[in-house]
Amino acid sequence: MLEAIDNVKQQLERSDKPLGAHHKKKQIPQYYKTRYNLQALYHFDMPDFHRLMYTVRRSPVDGKIEAIFLELLTHEQYNSRFGYFKKKSH
Repeated sequence: MLEAIDNVKQQLERSDKPLGAHHKKKQIPQYYKTRYNLQALYHFDMPDFHRLMYTVRRSPVDGKIEAIFLELLTHEQYNSRFGYFKKKSH
């Protein structure tokens, strides 16, 4: 998993814009808004159905855009955080 995270980091460093899936502002869970006071949220699909959640901001040091990794979630944690539910089997 660390290798996959490092790969994402390298991709973001080479890019001039955010990569991965973008979550619309009104779809960002309150958890992220409260805990991180963020305006933008993105995720990368990772091995074993994990999601790497991240945001971007302007660096206070040099003003460049930087990515901040927030957390790595399992598929179930992601569904719970975003209010998605598993289908019940019959």
